[in-house]
This record gives sequence, C-alpha cells and structure tokens, in this order.
Amino acid sequence: MKIQISFLGKARLDAKTGYRSARYSFQNGTEAEAVFLGPEIARIERPEIFYILGTAGSMWDMLLDHYGADTEDENTILELWEQAKNETVTEELLSRFEPILSKKLGVTCCLRVISYAKNEAEQAGLLARLAEWLHKDDELVLDVTHGLRHLPMLMLAASHYLEQVRGVKVKEIYYGALEMTADGKTPVLSLKGMLRILDWVQALAADNSSGNYGVFQDLLVASNMAPAVSQSLADAAYFERITNPIKAKEKLTKTQPEIEKLSDPLAALFRHELIARTNWWRNGQRGDWESKLAWRWFNSRDYLRAVIYTQEAMISLNVENAHINSFPDREEAREKLKDNPQAKQLFKLRNALAHGVVSQDQKTNQLLANEQSLRSELEHLMQVLLKPSVPG
Repeated sequence: MKIQISFLGKARLDAKTGYRSARYSFQNGTEAEAVFLGPEIARIERPEIFYILGTAGSMWDMLLDHYGADTEDENTILELWEQAKNETVTEELLSRFEPILSKKLGVTCCLRVISYAKNEAEQAGLLARLAEWLHKDDELVLDVTHGLRHLPMLMLAASHYLEQVRGVKVKEIYYGALEMTADGKTPVLSLKGMLRILDWVQALAADNSSGNYGVFQDLLVASNMAPAVSQSLADAAYFERITNPIKAKEKLTKTQPEIEKLSDPLAALFRHELIARTNWWRNGQRGDWESKLAWRWFNSRDYLRAVIYTQEAMISLNVENAHINSFPDREEAREKLKDNPQAKQLFKLRNALAHGVVSQDQKTNQLLANEQSLRSELEHLMQVLLKPSVPG
C-alpha cells in the first residue's frame, strides 16, 4: 500500500490561507500552483491513504476552509474556528471533516494531531505513532514542506527507523523550498539522498562490528556498479570469513578498480573508506595478508577468526614463499612452531575458542574468563608472532 504523510504548520503569511500561493516545480518538470503542497503531491503520487499531521495549534481551520469545509454543519465550523484560535484542535473534531477532504482530493484522508516533538519522549512518541500506521512493504511518500522546522530532521531519522524496523519502503521525501523561489517558480526538492547517506553510514557500522563488507553490495548496485562486480565484493567478504585469503584476493582484484571509479556522488563520499577496508592484498605475500586480516578481525572483536588468521600468518611467515601454499610444508612449519612458547599458547587458545570446551590448560581457562584478559593476551601474542606492522 502506498501511503503519503504531509505536515501542516501554523504560518500566517496570508490572512485567508496561512501560506502564500506558490508555483511549485517538480524535478520531473511538472508544475502546480498551490497554497498547500501536500495535495499536489498526492495528485502525482496517488497514495491510497493520505495522512495530514499537525499540532493542536496548526492552521487546521485555514486548510479545511480552503478545501470546502464550509459545507459542514455550522456548529462544527464554529467549533473548529474556536479550537484553532485557542490551539486546542482535537482529532475527534477533525474526524468530522475527513469525508469532505477525502471527496475533495479523491483519496482517503486521515487528519491527525501530533505533539510538538520538543523532547526525546515526544519525538519517540511521534515515531511510534507513525509505526502504527505503516506495515511491512508499505510504500511511503513523505512531504516535510509545511510544518515545524525541526520536523524534516526528525522525519529523516523516522524514515530510517521505519525502513529498518517496520520494513517500510521510503519512495520519496519532498520539500517545497519556498526560500529558493526564482523566476516565479518554487523548486520541490528530493531529500531521499540524505536517507541513502544514512544507509551507507549504517553499512559502515555493520562492517565495523561484523567484518563483513558484503553489506555494501546492494548500495553499490544502487550506485550503478555492475551486479556481477558487486557480487565479487560479497564473495570476497565470504572467502575472508572462511579463512581463504587467496580466493578473497582473487575476487577483490576484480572489484577494487571499479570501486576506485565510482562516480555516483553519494557513493564517492565513502569510496576512500571502502578502498581502505579492502586493500589488504595490495602489498606483500600471503603472510602479510593474513597478518592484516588477523588485526582486522581482532579490531572487530571476532577473536576466533583473529586467532585463526594469526596462526595461518605465523605459519606463512615461516615457510619459504615458493612453498607457501604447500600443505606438507605448512604442516612442517606448524610442527616446528610448537616449541615456540607464544605459538604454543596461541594453539591452545585456538583449540579452546574453536571447540568451546574447557581447556586442560589452567592459564588458557583464566584467559578466557573475560574478554579483557583474552584481548590483552591475544594482542601481545599477535605483536610477537606477526610481522612488525601497524595493526589493522
């Protein structure tokens, strides 16, 4: 279901309508002369339900008078004017005008009174009300033109919340920029790009916590990267997670040149960060790559993968490059490292973390008793066993 939500403020720029009439110009070339932008957006978007939200002090009287509320019972009209004057408009009163407005605009209209959202509790309350009206896979069109000035920022957060928590698809966020009027035309801006920025920021946070940069796949496709190339990025992230840096490198050699060429303005904001997270294979050999990945997983607090990569890096650094991928040679190096006290402790940690059982070694059990003791010891072992380089 497509749902539109518009806001109503309390401007008194015009004695009859509150707002000045403007010739709104949409990005697709459509133009409309209107006082209230929301209904014009509804004519273009054709939602099934059109919510108009305002406070108890919004200019409901002017909105409804503009769209024919004078056909309602005279006592009801007088009550509306009185409540509007005293800034005490209620939803019960507004519900009597919904049939009139719905018939006038050709869409089911719902008039709702909201708080001023002046503190965290009221802001959270507004988001909770929005969530009540919207359901999974609903398509949402937001119009933040008319309303309190802090609402556009709140609605940006609300859009992200509704997408992530309710499964709503935000189609567009409109803003009629009256202050940008030129040559008699007022541009209607799209603010959805700001929502895409939040998607990228969320993906960065997800990668920070999970070490899985495959979360960027859909964002890159939306930024005009070929699906096959973005799939290679997701594949590389998968091979990293199963401790196969050779295969991961093979995939990244296909994706990184395309990342460097990203021209989409929003994706370009994050290009450098994405390159930094996927360029571990640019220099050195397998042991260097595994060392960098060990530190990456350590920083993500995935200690099992950090231990596994440290172990593999340690072995790679003790095998001649000509035999670095030879299983027998790697096993021979592993056996020799068992006499190294730090390597021996690493092997014990690896077994305890991988199997999730109590170790027969008392020191290992003590290290696993809390995260800080494990983290401190593992960091020390990595600094000793891996090539001296900047961690991460």
